[in-house]
Amino acid sequence: MADLGNRSLDRGLTVLEVLTRPGPATLAELHRATGLPKSSLRRLLATLMARGVVHRSRQDGRYRSVLAMPGPGFEPDAGHEARFVTLAWPHMQALTLEIGWPCDLQVPRERAMQMIESARALTPYKLWQGRIGTLINMFGAASGRAYLAALPEAEALARFHRLAHDPVLGPGRFRMNEVSFRTMLAETRARGHALRQPGYGGEVLDHDELAALALPILFRGLPIGTINTTWLRASLPSAQFAVRYGAAIHACRDRIGEALIAASDRLSYKG
Repeated sequence: MADLGNRSLDRGLTVLEVLTRPGPATLAELHRATGLPKSSLRRLLATLMARGVVHRSRQDGRYRSVLAMPGPGFEPDAGHEARFVTLAWPHMQALTLEIGWPCDLQVPRERAMQMIESARALTPYKLWQGRIGTLINMFGAASGRAYLAALPEAEALARFHRLAHDPVLGPGRFRMNEVSFRTMLAETRARGHALRQPGYGGEVLDHDELAALALPILFRGLPIGTINTTWLRASLPSAQFAVRYGAAIHACRDRIGEALIAASDRLSYKG
């Protein structure tokens, strides 16, 4: 029995090593990289996902790991992003099934926002599916504008000046100066949600034909990510979308925040 347990542990660590170094992988790619039978891999991955160490994205079907084991709790750092997705996903799924249009989970990086999960595969509508891991201009995307507007003013301005000369991920891409940036922050806060910069069409296609409405996900009063809802721009004006679906999106955001706090409190209690 001890030999069987050691072999399972060794296999599990091999899977984590593959996911940590080469990066996200499908079951077939893990099979080729490890030489393990797919049936064994499925059992190992099920255990690792149950422990919050590995997450399988619903968007691209790939398995992802983190360097630090998140365990049962949550703290707002990169080592707990898989846990973040696990806690947020049931609410993202429920929102998409309720309103029909999908939502993404995005987090801030040093120079951009990044999509770490999406429910776009669940929507009945034909729209651009997006790519997990894509870096997204935070001055043009609704997700980034929601995040920036939720930051303290000084920190938001620091982001603006740090990226001012970046031609792809900076504000200059939209001819945005400090005055117009401050105006955008004020309008977003007054509106209660963020919308895309006019003319922004995403990062991969010339224009993805989507509109977006985003809210910050708060953890102990500070934004750690955003819930970003997308729809076909030609189907509904942003103001009507907000009236029709705004309450459901706000409720989803709040439930995610509550789940993060509950998980963090459990970790603190156990510690």
